[in-house]
Amino acid sequence: WPHKAATIHTRASMKPTRSVEKNLSDVPDETSATKKIIAHAEAARQKASEKLEAAKSGMAITARLAKDKAVELASDKTVQVTVASVAGGSAVVGTGGAATGSLLGGVAGAAIGVVPAIFTFGLSIPAGAALGAGSGLVLG
Repeated sequence: WPHKAATIHTRASMKPTRSVEKNLSDVPDETSATKKIIAHAEAARQKASEKLEAAKSGMAITARLAKDKAVELASDKTVQVTVASVAGGSAVVGTGGAATGSLLGGVAGAAIGVVPAIFTFGLSIPAGAALGAGSGLVLG
């Protein structure tokens, strides 16, 4: 135990060596590396800001051109007639296709439902017809 007390006393009375004091006094507040990093960060921020401004002005020009082209197309009578014809044709043909698909899909589903009808007590026939009709409606 006396040996441990002597070690504690010795550690408490230790002073920093000359080399540690010298190393601590040589450290400047701002090193040249720190100044370089700050300068590069500022240059990068400035460059990014300039690129952002250029992108914003480019987007504004592109948006203005797109708007002008859209207005030009919307005011053209030929385009208006074409759009109205496509909308009307889609409604008529789409409805006919959906009705046909629903009818044929229902018939096909009911026919396929006949096969497992003995195991499902006949419930597979209307279930197959409903699935077939729904699929035909969507696909038609």
